[in-house]
Amino acid sequence: MSTVRLCKDCRFATLEEKESEMTWRCTHPSSKFVPSPDCVTGKPVTPRQLRCSEARYFDDHYTCGPQGRYWETR
Repeated sequence: MSTVRLCKDCRFATLEEKESEMTWRCTHPSSKFVPSPDCVTGKPVTPRQLRCSEARYFDDHYTCGPQGRYWETR
């Protein structure tokens, strides 16, 4: 039997509360979204940590993927 790696049980997951919305964010150093600069104004865009749902959805070397590649117990 395999154990399910839930983000809420991972040491890199933090609960972010803004107004009436709660979001789990992945704070693993590799799960950062760095957008390209704004092509209209040239201003840099602030990088952000991925939501846990985003980090688990995409399966590349920057994210945890469905299998929970960077998951560590709390």
